[in-house]
Amino acid sequence: MDTVRITQKGVAHFGTGHPWVYRSDIRGNSPEQAGIVSIEAPNGRFLAQALYSPRSQIALRILSRDKGTIDRRWFAGKIRDAVALRSTLLIGSDAVRLVFGESDGLPAFVVDRFGEVLSFQTLCAGIDHFRDELVDILDEELKPRSIIERNDAPVRKIEGLPLNAGVVRGPAPGRSKIREGGVSVYMDPLQGQK
Repeated sequence: MDTVRITQKGVAHFGTGHPWVYRSDIRGNSPEQAGIVSIEAPNGRFLAQALYSPRSQIALRILSRDKGTIDRRWFAGKIRDAVALRSTLLIGSDAVRLVFGESDGLPAFVVDRFGEVLSFQTLCAGIDHFRDELVDILDEELKPRSIIERNDAPVRKIEGLPLNAGVVRGPAPGRSKIREGGVSVYMDPLQGQK
């Protein structure tokens, strides 16, 4: 795992609990490839593990403030925790946001359920590096009929990522029926705003 050292100003910002470290707060060289890095203070003290994006001004997105292993099992646990939390909210709909980025400890990763269809976004290069693994986890844990990506958000251009929207697993969902309270609504998860 690469290590990124940040400035004292970056340490102060990090100390407020903010989930990001900006490129201007990186001291010295940084990796060329997206992925997970270890963050250190100027004195070499470990601070956190983060997703690293080589082109973004939001260079580091905090995953964990401890040294534990971040792997497939870790990602699956975070997804399970997020889904379990949403199940306690008693939302009267089968269209619901299941994973909401930083608020669920999975920066720049968003997952919505529309009935039997899951729609996801990977909005930074760091999390996009794990795209295929995350799709596998969603498929195994939630067993949807289809998984689609709506990676057509303009912010991906800033990250140096292509814009994509389409079916990743299962059949094309087409027009799907979702329930909102006592009302059934038809929608196409590949069209319109996610």
